[in-house]
Amino acid sequence: MTVEDELEIPKGGAVFTFGKSRFADNAPSKFWIKNDEIAGISCGDEHTAVLTALKPHRVVLVACGRAHTIAATETGGIYSWGHNDEGQLGTGDTEDRDTPQLVLSLHAPPAAIAAGSAHSVLVTAVGALLTFGEAADGKLGREIQQSLQTPQQVPGLVQRASRVAAGGKHSLILTGGSWEVGRG
Repeated sequence: MTVEDELEIPKGGAVFTFGKSRFADNAPSKFWIKNDEIAGISCGDEHTAVLTALKPHRVVLVACGRAHTIAATETGGIYSWGHNDEGQLGTGDTEDRDTPQLVLSLHAPPAAIAAGSAHSVLVTAVGALLTFGEAADGKLGREIQQSLQTPQQVPGLVQRASRVAAGGKHSLILTGGSWEVGRG
């Protein structure tokens, strides 16, 4: 019997996270992936995520925030899990989630996703910008500084967004030029 035989290796796709977050406490320090292609890897402040799939869905994008993760599937599903004190998971509440939760179904996969310290940002296939989570410092691209617990489209974006990045106190949106919101 090998070490591999003693471990339960997921057959339906897997999400592996590790680090100091409570969402990674039970994750192995070594793991094997059989018969699944790695779909994405991302690092947050307190954890790292390696995604193979959210079967039966194929993951195409993944982003880690401080202590939360968001992923997008090829069919446009947006999943999130982890810490949720500011609504950064987009689930409509502030309850933490230990497993991936479907929070939004788009008609096509998003062009980009990003996860900041306590907020999340995504760009739809048609260039619309959606933000949710902590709103402090204007990082959600809105004048109102109230946290959003569900993904909301940012009003007034003149050009189509194509890429996004998120930090602790800011978001960066690539349009025809670049647009930074928040403090950074």
